[in-house]
Amino acid sequence: MLGLSDVLAFDEFAFDLVSQALLA
Repeated sequence: MLGLSDVLAFDEFAFDLVSQALLA
C-alpha cells in the first residue's frame, strides 16, 4: 500500500510534468 508521502511525491511529480507540458 502506498504511504501518504509516496502519494504526495507522485502528485508533485505529476504536477511538474503537467506544468512543463502546459508551458512547453
